[in-house]
Order: sequence, then structure tokens, then C-alpha cells
Amino acid sequence: MLQLIHTDICGPITPIAIGEYMYFITFTDDFSRYGWIYLLHEKSESLDSFKEFKVVVELKFNTQVKCVHFNRGSEFYGRYDETGRNPGPFARFL
Repeated sequence: MLQLIHTDICGPITPIAIGEYMYFITFTDDFSRYGWIYLLHEKSESLDSFKEFKVVVELKFNTQVKCVHFNRGSEFYGRYDETGRNPGPFARFL
């Protein structure tokens, strides 16, 4: 468990969910295929959702998340600029 976690963000979704949520992020354990979903108002909340997810599952399963797999989207990895790759907050946290 928790050796490899796959994650992705979906949205904006229409119609907007109750609570004004426009996005959701999924976390799927590669071994068990068990999944978690967190609702987001903005993509920028993805790091906070991951931190919350990480605390919950590490306490529940008494082990640590080892690797996170994502699609290199800008919400995870960051953006390119004139100086090259500029890692976003999610990539810097990992």
C-alpha cells in the first residue's frame, strides 16, 4: 500500500457541484486500486488536498507515500518560462 499513488485533476465541471466546487482531484493507490476524491473550488487547492490525503492515509495504513504519479500538468509540475522549467508548489513539495 501507498508505494505508488496516481493523481489527476478534473474540471471545470458543469453544472457546478453543491458548495460551488468546480474541480475534483483523485488519488488512486496502485496496489489496491482504492481511490479517494477531494472536491476543489480552484486547481490551486490541489497541494492542500494532497497534504490532507497524505496525513490521513499514512496514519490509517501506518506507512508512508513513496511515489506520486501525475500527468505533468501545469497544476502539478509548474510552467515553462524564459529561464526554463519553473516548478510549481506541488512539485516543490514532493
